[in-house]
Amino acid sequence: MNMSIGKLEERILYMTGVSVLIIASCSFLLSFFNLQATAIQAGINTYLSWAWPICIDCLLIAGSLMILYSSIRNEPTYMGWLVLLGFTLVSTLFNIAHSPSDLLSQAAHAVPPLALCVSIELLMMCVRSHIHQENKKSVHIATNDSLNAHFPIENKISIDLINKAQSSNRNKSKKVHDYLKKNPRATYKEIMKECQVSSTTVARVKAEIRQEVAI
Repeated sequence: MNMSIGKLEERILYMTGVSVLIIASCSFLLSFFNLQATAIQAGINTYLSWAWPICIDCLLIAGSLMILYSSIRNEPTYMGWLVLLGFTLVSTLFNIAHSPSDLLSQAAHAVPPLALCVSIELLMMCVRSHIHQENKKSVHIATNDSLNAHFPIENKISIDLINKAQSSNRNKSKKVHDYLKKNPRATYKEIMKECQVSSTTVARVKAEIRQEVAI
C-alpha cells in the first residue's frame, strides 16, 4: 500500500512539473515578444532587442532559484522574493505599456509575466518537495545503517521489539488524541479507562495538543 502511494506521489509530482514547465515556457515566450517589441519601440537596436526581455524575465528565474537555495540552507529568503516580485512587477508594467489602451488588452498583456512568476514558484515547490523526500529517505537509510553497524545480527530481534514498541506507543497516542478531540473535557481517569493507556501517555498527548493550539 505504501509503495503504491509513493508511486502515486511521484507521478503527481512529475505531471505537475511537466505542466508547470509548459506553462512557464508559453508565458516566457509571450512575455519575451511583448518586451522585445517594447524595446524596439523604446529605441533599442533591433538586433539587440532580444537581450532586453531576457534581462528582465530571467531575473524571475534567478530570484526563485535564490529562494530555493536560501531555504535549503535555512537562510533568509527575502532577497530572492524581492528580486522575484520586483522584476515580475517590472515585466508586467512593460507588457502593459506595449498593449492597446483598452482594459481587456492590458489585462491580457499582464497575464504572461504573472503566469511566469507563479509557474516558476510552483516549479520550485516541486523541487523543494522532491529534495525533502530524498532527505527523508537518506535519513531513514542512515538510521538503519547506523543500527546495523552498532548492533550485531543476533541482537536484531531487539531492534524489531523496539520498533514494535514505538509503533504501539504511536497508536496509543493517536487513540488518546482522537478521543480528546471528541471529548475535550474528559478527565484523566475516563481517558485511561476508555483508551487503556497510562497517565503518562495522557499527559504527553495533552501537552502535544496544547503545543498544536499554541502554534
